[in-house]
Amino acid sequence: MNLFAHGPEASPNVDASYYGLFILGVLIALALDLGIFNRKPQRVSFKEALCWSTLWFSLSMAFAFFTIPGLYGPEFADAKRIEFITGYILELSLSMDNVFVIALIFTFFKVKPKYQHRVLFWGIIGALVMRGLMIGVGSAAVKRYEWILYIFGAFLLFTGLKMLFTDEDDGVEPEKNPMVKFARKIFPVHDQFVGGRFTTIIDGKKLLT
Repeated sequence: MNLFAHGPEASPNVDASYYGLFILGVLIALALDLGIFNRKPQRVSFKEALCWSTLWFSLSMAFAFFTIPGLYGPEFADAKRIEFITGYILELSLSMDNVFVIALIFTFFKVKPKYQHRVLFWGIIGALVMRGLMIGVGSAAVKRYEWILYIFGAFLLFTGLKMLFTDEDDGVEPEKNPMVKFARKIFPVHDQFVGGRFTTIIDGKKLLT
C-alpha cells in the first residue's frame, strides 16, 4: 500500500478551530509544567527527567495515533501520521547536539541546577517565538523576492562548511559569541544571580541577571 498516494492537494482541509484547540492544549501543558509542577526552583533528578520525557513522548504519540485520524479521516490518517512521526523523530535527533551546547552554557554562566529548568524553559519559548518570526518573515520575503533563496542557500552553505572545518577540540566559548557581546552592550546586565529572577533593580536601575 502506498501511504503517500494522496498528495497535499488531495488532503482535506482541517477546520481552523482544531489548530486553536491544539495551541490551547500546548499552552495548558506549558502552564502546568512551569506554573504548578516546577513552580519552585528545584534540581531535576535523572528519574524525574526520564518520567517527564516519557510523558511528553507519550502525549505526542497519542496525538499521532488518536487525534490525527479524527482530523484527516481514515483515508489520509496513515500518511499524515507517518509525516508527523517522521518530523518528530527528526527534530528530536537534531536537537540532541543542543543539549551539549546548553550544558556548556550553563557551566560557563554557573547556573545552579535548581534554576536550570526555568532558564531552559523560557529559553526554548523564546527560541520558538524567534523561529516563528524568522519563518514568517522569510516566507513573506521569498514570495515577494525569489532571489533571496540564493542568499539563504549561500548562508546555509557557509555555516555548513564552517561546521565541517571547525576543530571540535576548540569547544564552545560563549564570551566570544557575537550575540553575547551585542547583548552585553545593548542591555544593562548584572553579573550576579538574584534568586531565580531574570531582572533586578539596583540604585533605581533595572538590570538583567
